[in-house]
Amino acid sequence: MGLIDGKMTYGGLSGFGITWRMFLIWLGSFVVLYHIIGGVGGRYARRVQGYEVGNRYRLTSVLRLELIMVYLSIPIYLHLFSYFHKSPESQVLKKESEKLKKKCFSIFMGIMVGAHITYFFYLLPFDVPYVIYWPAALSLGLWMHLFFFACLFMGGNAVVAGLNKYEKGRTFVSTLCRIKFFKTLIVSRKVQVILTLTLTASLSVIQWYSSDKVVIKRMELKLKNFPVNKNPLNIVLLTDLHGGAMVYREQISDVVDKTNSIEENYKVNVDAVFIVGDAIDAPRAVIEKRMEPLKFLKSKLGTFFVSGNHEFYYGNYDDWKKLFIDYGIRVLENEIEHLEDTICLVGLHDISAYKSGIKNVSMDESSIAKCQKNESVVVLAHNPASTKRIMEFANYSGHHVDLILSGHTHSGQYYILVPYIYWLLPYLYGLYPIQSGTTQLFVSAGTLYQASPMKMVAEPRYKRKICVDPQNLKWKNDSDKFGQKMMEKMGWKEGKGLGVKEQGMTENLKMKANFTQKGLKADSEKNDADKTWMSHHDEFSFLLEKLNKKKVEDVDEKDSEESEDKDEPKNKKSKQGKSIEETIRSRNKFFYRRTRMKDLSRYSEKDKSAVIGIRKKREEPKSEEDDVREPTPEKESAQVRKSEISMNDYFAQKMAKFYAKKQEAKDEQKSSEFVDAHSVEETNPQPTETDPEPIEEDPLEAKKRRKMEKKARKLAEIQ
Repeated sequence: MGLIDGKMTYGGLSGFGITWRMFLIWLGSFVVLYHIIGGVGGRYARRVQGYEVGNRYRLTSVLRLELIMVYLSIPIYLHLFSYFHKSPESQVLKKESEKLKKKCFSIFMGIMVGAHITYFFYLLPFDVPYVIYWPAALSLGLWMHLFFFACLFMGGNAVVAGLNKYEKGRTFVSTLCRIKFFKTLIVSRKVQVILTLTLTASLSVIQWYSSDKVVIKRMELKLKNFPVNKNPLNIVLLTDLHGGAMVYREQISDVVDKTNSIEENYKVNVDAVFIVGDAIDAPRAVIEKRMEPLKFLKSKLGTFFVSGNHEFYYGNYDDWKKLFIDYGIRVLENEIEHLEDTICLVGLHDISAYKSGIKNVSMDESSIAKCQKNESVVVLAHNPASTKRIMEFANYSGHHVDLILSGHTHSGQYYILVPYIYWLLPYLYGLYPIQSGTTQLFVSAGTLYQASPMKMVAEPRYKRKICVDPQNLKWKNDSDKFGQKMMEKMGWKEGKGLGVKEQGMTENLKMKANFTQKGLKADSEKNDADKTWMSHHDEFSFLLEKLNKKKVEDVDEKDSEESEDKDEPKNKKSKQGKSIEETIRSRNKFFYRRTRMKDLSRYSEKDKSAVIGIRKKREEPKSEEDDVREPTPEKESAQVRKSEISMNDYFAQKMAKFYAKKQEAKDEQKSSEFVDAHSVEETNPQPTETDPEPIEEDPLEAKKRRKMEKKARKLAEIQ
């Protein structure tokens, strides 16, 4: 890639002298060797039984990993040594360039060899000296960063080469190259190599410095069925210690000291310590002394341990189990433990434990059923991928799980791996709500590190409160409160209520949701005096609901009648044979249906003023309705009079009068329409040979008349 004859050229694989044939050979040989190692390793593991099965499968995994690293080292070499792609013209500079290239190649090979032998050190039956192990493990971290940036820049070069094949792509690249930084980054391979080495060195130094810096973070989590009368539990969570390899006794001792100092530094009593998997990375005979500080962990209820995947990789898992039991650590193998009648602790094997070859060692999520359904359940499971199986069993069995504590991911451990781990794994780090927040999953970033002594810088120390103590017991149990001291000086004592006769409350106020439309304590058994009023209130509400329902039914009935009239087949008559009364009625009906919601002439002046918002003095207008209404008796005194009739009878009479008045109005309207129709016929007589036939009653009017008679009969029965 460079600038030739004023035109920018970009190289993909061909820019490194690699043809597609060479690339296919490289890829094909890798696939063949990868499957050969897997097949041979599988046969090698199946020849033995017990814990050795897991150890041999681990050896197969290491060989496959080394094969991948060898093949991926080729892109690193091509990218880094593209710095010497263009030889200087001067012979002196050319010789200096060749010397520098040889020195760089020696350093490169040293890093590659150290990175490739690191994982083999895990399999040795003896402890590798620090002076050998440390450079090799550090080389592994450098290798990972070099590979990431090499792929990043080579991928970018390939994209630019692809864009350069199209006119629009060349236009885009030319526009991008107007910025000096991007032009230099795209054109100059030396700049890419220098930037790769700079970023690799910077990130490696930062992560190496923070590798064994243990930071304590505090979180407050609420459990659904946690007893309100119990004090909160203070739990210390330790995951992924990875004792062995580059984690020595000093790092384990530092973790233990930080844990035991919580009570002194944070004024908090540690109730229990949870070690959730991957505590070791070597056989017991090699690193037993490194793990010895774990027996000095201090807590009220003890230390609890569950297995991870690394416990089955090196040596016999039962040896570590016996050692932890000797240390006083409670090892949970698909078992439960009750902590002070507050939570039911469930410890599960790792989800990959079945590959260890040890009989009856596998993850059994049905252990959750040993807890009571009304208990707060906390599950310890090393790999967060086991969450799916745990929740499936919980939903199937009806056992609620409040909290799942996991580790395993290390939160990527390296900055460069965070995007990959985030895309590959369902859970990376932090608190995750499961099933709309009814269950919580917390994934730890790991206490220490694995393989290379590098780890991302921890977040700042802060308190993250998921919820507060709902009963405020922490404040209640604080005897140094200023208000409490003042009350004690005035004669108050613990357990007594306030007041002269000490009749005040002695318990905390409890929150209770009121989903009714009544006031507080409206349904209490002590409120006998209000039961009569509440019964009248309920009866009145029921009556209003019934009347509103009746009104809706009347409106629906009227609409259905109109629809029936519309769908009713018309008699086949000639236009001259259609009666004038029917024509006028149909037109009036159509006009009324179109304008009944828009005709403001029907509104009284009082209603119009109310709609517009004009204030008007209250006057009692005299109208015909006043004659119909019953005279309201004047109040003789401010006392309430007791009616002789019940509320139901009163409203029944009112409804009967209302329907009677409505019937009279309809009869008057009907008689007026009948007179108008006859007057029209008299003014325009039709010539007939014989006497006119008697007028037949309209079917629609007959139907309405029958309905009104039916309603009148119902009202008479009510009265």
